[in-house]
Amino acid sequence: MKAFFSQTTGIGLLLFIILSLYNIVLDIKDDMAYIDKIELIEIQVKSIEKNSKMVLELQRERGLTSIYFANFSQEHQQKMFLQRKNTNKIITQKTAILENSLETLRLLVDQKAQSRENIFDTYSELIRSLLLDTKSLTYGAEDKILKNALITYNDLNSLQEILGQLRAKVGVVLSADMMPIEQEEDIRRTNILFQHQLETTFVNDILSSGKYTRQISKTICLKKSLKISQNLSEELIQDKRLSAIEWFALSTCAIDKINSFVNQQIAVVNKNIDISIQTAHEKRTKNFIIWLSGFFVLSIFVYISLKKSRELLKEQAMLRNYKRAIDYSSMVSVLDKNALITHVNQNLCKKSGYGAEEFLGKKYNTIFHPDLSLKIIDDVHAHMVKKEVYSGILKNRTKNGQLFWADTFVVPILDDKEELVEYITIGCDISELLHLNDEIRETQEELIYRLGEAVESRNKDSGQHIKRVAHYSKLLAQLSNLSDDECKMIFAASSMHDVGKIAIPDNILLKPGKLSEDEWVIMKTHSEIGYKLFKDSTRPLLRAAADISYEHHEFYNGNGYPRGLKGDEISIFGRIVAITDVFDALCSKRPYKEPWELDKILTLLKEESAKQFDPFLIDLFIDNIEQFLEIRDTYLDA
Repeated sequence: MKAFFSQTTGIGLLLFIILSLYNIVLDIKDDMAYIDKIELIEIQVKSIEKNSKMVLELQRERGLTSIYFANFSQEHQQKMFLQRKNTNKIITQKTAILENSLETLRLLVDQKAQSRENIFDTYSELIRSLLLDTKSLTYGAEDKILKNALITYNDLNSLQEILGQLRAKVGVVLSADMMPIEQEEDIRRTNILFQHQLETTFVNDILSSGKYTRQISKTICLKKSLKISQNLSEELIQDKRLSAIEWFALSTCAIDKINSFVNQQIAVVNKNIDISIQTAHEKRTKNFIIWLSGFFVLSIFVYISLKKSRELLKEQAMLRNYKRAIDYSSMVSVLDKNALITHVNQNLCKKSGYGAEEFLGKKYNTIFHPDLSLKIIDDVHAHMVKKEVYSGILKNRTKNGQLFWADTFVVPILDDKEELVEYITIGCDISELLHLNDEIRETQEELIYRLGEAVESRNKDSGQHIKRVAHYSKLLAQLSNLSDDECKMIFAASSMHDVGKIAIPDNILLKPGKLSEDEWVIMKTHSEIGYKLFKDSTRPLLRAAADISYEHHEFYNGNGYPRGLKGDEISIFGRIVAITDVFDALCSKRPYKEPWELDKILTLLKEESAKQFDPFLIDLFIDNIEQFLEIRDTYLDA
């Protein structure tokens, strides 16, 4: 026995030495990998420094090109050509693709082959492609300080880009000496976006240096630029207003100030990279020393602990306590290799109503409910055959036929040769919890439905519209072979398809005649308003309601609103409600129209197949029209 323990101790020490050495190698390998990663970031940062100059020049060229396109004056054209020369100076061999794209864009500008808006967007895409390299670096950085520095660098770049866009947009207005409503709204949004980005930069700036946003806010030319852009309609009517070129110079002063901060921040990033590399080298050396020292210390402790058999006895006592804890809190059964029950605890007998002797020798599925799906039963059996742990919620039945649910584990017990000895099943009764979840879900569905009815109640002519659309949508989902859960979800969520109309003024929503263009623009916002109400929810039902509200006016061919999605980019819920909503609207009387004849409706649906509507769903709808008409006739308007 003594020789046995000596041999065991020797083997244990040898294994510990090997594991210790292995851990040392792994730590050094991890440190080297981290150093390689940081050095790669360092190379990428150097590339980004070069891109930063190109971004600045491209932003200037975009602004002058936009100003030129506003009135095509010779003065503005000369300014644009001069800026092109400055841009060409900083384009290198490594940016051949960018150079080709830029030459193509300039050719379109010279030929006036594109609209000003398209030219602006194309320049912005080129700039965005250069800035994306910087953002990708942020996700690869693991060091917190370095990551914060990169985030601040990204924020400053974003701030510079938004101000660059504002420079171009305001310059266009000053050059054209007029400001349509669309441009006024666009400039207003860009100002808001700049303020939002400035706030974001301030928050992230605190995590790094905490100095840039305060300096930016004190920049005089920036303050003046923002004041002009925010009061542009007043600026236009002044006798001594700024010219487009004077505005360009003023806003360029502000952008150059932000760019100076960008350059400062890249220096901070480089400094943090150097610190990270140095820290990693020091960590590698420190880990090696610690592990080497710990090797000898831990070896002594392991040698001593192996001699203390009392630890083994304590472990055995703890195992008995664990068994008692499981027996006390769970329903337990033991199965032999053939899955026949050899032991059950009192909790299982108490819950099931069977005595222990009634279980012995029976199959493991004795208390499974007859309605339990064959798929789940096969899954349990497959795990047992593979000697894998099964985990799942099983539907069971007591001796007197009462239903109960159990969160169940089936654990195979293997010997040292990985041969099966027996199975242990452990289950916890979760019937009350599931019942509570069902009540919560049903309450959510009813609240969603009632909210949809409340929104529709503003329009007294909409009648039973909500109910019909819900039933139509559920039927079409069933015909599309969606799951039962999905059919239930669309039935509840479809009632919220027009919830965004809660924010539409009555004079537009209830207008008996045709809407004007401005009124129609406001009316179309209800899709996005409804989406914003629920988009941040983590509940599947509310997320479905958000998607339906956002997408039920999208067209299958991409000509819908608000995002111009097409085909499968539109969720199946959005495509279904797009059909059922239109069908019910055409069938129903409205302040501005009489109900259509069925033949006319079906003709429209066929004509809009693959245009406004999903052709597969339209075929299902028309082939089963009688079922939909039955729903319509069941829920007629009062």
